Amino acid sequence: MIRNWTNYFFHTDFSEVGEGLAALETDTVLEGAAASGLASILQQVDRKSGKDQWIGSGSSVEWNVNGAKVAYNGENNPNFSTNSKYSHVLVLEFPEQSVAPIGKLYLQYNL
Repeated sequence: MIRNWTNYFFHTDFSEVGEGLAALETDTVLEGAAASGLASILQQVDRKSGKDQWIGSGSSVEWNVNGAKVAYNGENNPNFSTNSKYSHVLVLEFPEQSVAPIGKLYLQYNL
């Protein structure tokens, strides 16, 4: 079981899909095409065992970005639990009922 979701993607470079991530606006709750698109990005970039489990629809409480909120999307900041070699970060905040992931997830990228 993963205990620290904040650092799940600490060594993962999302730069190859950075333009797609940059298009997601802060305070957006992911639904429909936006949630499905992000799930596809996560399946593509995630190198860990859960990569094929990401989904972007339905009400599953595991590996689902549907209903997650873009808490922040912009320039990286030392206050985030991110790798400073990336210029930008997208912070996802998962609903309280989510089982995996929980809390916040950081997707870091360069433009």
